[in-house]
Amino acid sequence: MENNISIPGLDYEKGLKQVDGKKDDYLKIIRAYMTGTKNKLAVLENTSKENLRSYEITVHSVKGSSLLIYAQNIGSQAAALEKAAVAGDLDFINQHNPGFLKDLRELLHNMGNVLNKIDAQKIKLKKDKPDIEILKKLAAACDIYDMREVEAAMAEITAYEYTSDDGLTDWLKHNAEDMNYEAMANKLKSFI
Repeated sequence: MENNISIPGLDYEKGLKQVDGKKDDYLKIIRAYMTGTKNKLAVLENTSKENLRSYEITVHSVKGSSLLIYAQNIGSQAAALEKAAVAGDLDFINQHNPGFLKDLRELLHNMGNVLNKIDAQKIKLKKDKPDIEILKKLAAACDIYDMREVEAAMAEITAYEYTSDDGLTDWLKHNAEDMNYEAMANKLKSFI
């Protein structure tokens, strides 16, 4: 799988060349793109006149990050929407934003599917359950909404396969992807 990666909506080969063929580095970039872009969806869904400046800034960000990772279709659509936002053309935005969001969600879904398959293929060392110290580190990061520390802690946690964590790791992974840090902090307090 990892040697023949194909993500509809993303030119994987061009992106890989950008990082000198280092697959792990490019996959980290894709993961960061997913996390960052999911966080922007709420702003992109609000196409009101009052939100136009925030929409413009957010769609500009999605344009840049999409073009950077070689998601050309999303980048091109975001560029057109950004131009419309700068011009105050809410009619254009309202007409084209639904298709853009559909394509963007599809890209994020495709990325998630491929990354999940890659993760499932990795041979992981087994442990009984996650270490308390790493759970404390994760809880502290969640309390202050420190995305980088959450990602670092989750990378340590998901590096292992657990035999008796009662689904905690899967729950944490899902909620970290959705940036539900408050729920994660609250749940972790019962474990530490």
